Amino acid sequence: MNVYLYEEKDTIIHKLDPRTKLLTLFISFILFLKADNILEVSVIFSLLVVFGLMSGMFNNILKLRFILTGIFVFSLVSWTWFFGFTREGVIFGFLRGIKLIGMVASGIFFLSTTSIEEISLGLVRIGIPYSVSFVLSTALRLVPTFIGTGATVIEAQKSRGLDLDSGNVWQKAKKHIPLLVPIFLLAIRNTDQLAVALESRAFGSREKRTYYLKIGFKNSDYIFIFILVFLCFFIFY
Repeated sequence: MNVYLYEEKDTIIHKLDPRTKLLTLFISFILFLKADNILEVSVIFSLLVVFGLMSGMFNNILKLRFILTGIFVFSLVSWTWFFGFTREGVIFGFLRGIKLIGMVASGIFFLSTTSIEEISLGLVRIGIPYSVSFVLSTALRLVPTFIGTGATVIEAQKSRGLDLDSGNVWQKAKKHIPLLVPIFLLAIRNTDQLAVALESRAFGSREKRTYYLKIGFKNSDYIFIFILVFLCFFIFY
């Protein structure tokens, strides 16, 4: 079961410097939070769609379409209910839902086009200590690993005759509770093995280290940065 979003492809987005993609992710969050009308949200969302088409990673959006739909529906209903079922309330809830989907989609595209090694090195290059960068990149590695472990345990129990599909939602939830024990035990074991591996390789023994991966800004990076600056000017002024 492949639970990782990153896919290696030969696209202009994949070839961008990870610092450019980190900046794009950060500014996309800021722009979506700042945009407060349909025109601004539409422009940002349209550019996000273009970004997705250029990266060729819309398949990951389709994989998570149910989660994105749930986020949009929850936002629409909650904000509409909060302001009352009025025209203004529906529009406000609709915009908030679109903005949330846009921010989540930005994160999905970032993780789909940037490897963990690139993220780690990009964070180091912008001045974040390697120890902090390693913690963040390791967290990104462990989340899909944890999900994959859970899926493996569930499939193993199903092969032994455990029925997890029948019953209502509450009954299904109760059946999944015993599965938490082996999942957490496997997670603890993996964490212990990671700690031993780090100690055996003298992690942190040197303040400066070398990197196999090489990154650098290219013309495409400067073009993307220029577009980001223009967008910020358009939204804020």
